[in-house]
Amino acid sequence: MLKSKLHYFILGISLFAFSAPLLGQIGGSLGTNTGWGGQNYIVGTVYWPSGKRADTKIGIRLISLSRSEISVMTDDQGRFGFGHVPPGEYTVIVEGEDEFEPVSERVVVETGGYKLSYAVNIRLRERAGRKPSNPKPSVVKAENAGIPPTALVHFDKAVLLSRSGDHRAAINELNQAIAAYPGFANGYNELGVQYMKLNDLDKADIALQSALKIKPDSFEPLLNRGILLLRQKRYADSEATLKSALTANASSAVAQYYLGRTLTALERFDEAEKALLLSITLSGDTHHEAHRMLANLYIAGGNDARAIEELEKYLILVPGASDAENLKKIIVQLKTPPGGKPN
Repeated sequence: MLKSKLHYFILGISLFAFSAPLLGQIGGSLGTNTGWGGQNYIVGTVYWPSGKRADTKIGIRLISLSRSEISVMTDDQGRFGFGHVPPGEYTVIVEGEDEFEPVSERVVVETGGYKLSYAVNIRLRERAGRKPSNPKPSVVKAENAGIPPTALVHFDKAVLLSRSGDHRAAINELNQAIAAYPGFANGYNELGVQYMKLNDLDKADIALQSALKIKPDSFEPLLNRGILLLRQKRYADSEATLKSALTANASSAVAQYYLGRTLTALERFDEAEKALLLSITLSGDTHHEAHRMLANLYIAGGNDARAIEELEKYLILVPGASDAENLKKIIVQLKTPPGGKPN
């Protein structure tokens, strides 16, 4: 039986509720109707680490264990919203990809005879251990062997621009690299990655498919397209693509991790568990996020003991996690029987 418990972890978010809905103020696709039959609203704004409003589209997910999930994109001012939300417990998720830490917030929509709007302000944090913004280009990858120097110059510039956060300029350099050498499969792959960072998933898919037309069995574009299809909620296609990526590289912990997430979305929990556990094994237990995903999976299936075990493992591996205190509170909550004291 699914349990309505907190299952994602809080990081740098403030939350407040007030009467009178805000969706009319932000309008457009941001006023997404959940179709869940309620009369309340969850709205919010995403900010960069600098405090400036996010000015590129960012994916936001609203998750209810009893009602699946709904996804929206922020507008060009970082705003998002969900309408027709019934009373219950929800989690707002922002996944930071490579640059930022994943962020989430529990929202409890109260029961009452009047409409409420719950506002969530999210300030992103740079991912710990992220590479510096001005490193030198790495040694030429094997997949770039034989690429004309003119194309490689633009490719290397694109890599540096991406690491500094200027993804649009990186796209311009990659387009010049591809123009110089139309058979540049890794150039198309990197182009797809840059569009994914901007959450322009349609253009990303076109670029990744172009890479795969040149090299159908190439691991990186298969992996990236599998992740993209997961983000588009095309779960069956994501599963097939990630399995193709694993055929190309059976030892990829990352591919197993995303396969586990895809299988979770497909509610094939036993298979998802196997993929996530294999991800941990293949990574030598350095892919710590798999423990958090397993905890989510176990909570969804009502297996609190296993969820506690995974969260405790995560805290041992990442004792300095920015949300460590919140994770400890979740463990206490999971150990507490209804109406009782912690076990």
